[in-house]
Amino acid sequence: YWGVYDPVERPDANFAAAYLGGEPEDYDVVNEGQLVDGSMTAYNAMRGLSGLQDTAQYERMKQHLDVPAYIDYVLLHFYTGHQDWFTDKNWYALRRRAPGEGLRYLAWDGELMLNSPTQNIVTRTDQPSDLHPKLLA
Repeated sequence: YWGVYDPVERPDANFAAAYLGGEPEDYDVVNEGQLVDGSMTAYNAMRGLSGLQDTAQYERMKQHLDVPAYIDYVLLHFYTGHQDWFTDKNWYALRRRAPGEGLRYLAWDGELMLNSPTQNIVTRTDQPSDLHPKLLA
């Protein structure tokens, strides 16, 4: 017996370049709010935005965040009742530094996604980067 293996890829800049194209130097990667590769400039700018009910502010958010991909990401976690996913736990986000490229959040460490079919986390407001409550506005 050699133990239990959980083979997963670490979504860093090399991962992003391999799957999304470009070079590793082209990417910013954040893990649970901490810099992995690149720069935190765009991530911090995105987090600093508020008043998204204003159209101009929401348009600024869309420059930093891939909104359709973020909706899919949040829906996945809500639908599965992922109990091990919140502000500071089990998420990565990456973006290619190019015009029109927004930050994409990636599901990470999701073994508890299907732990309880009745788990309801929809009312939790502490999703990664505190974006969901802002976007609801």
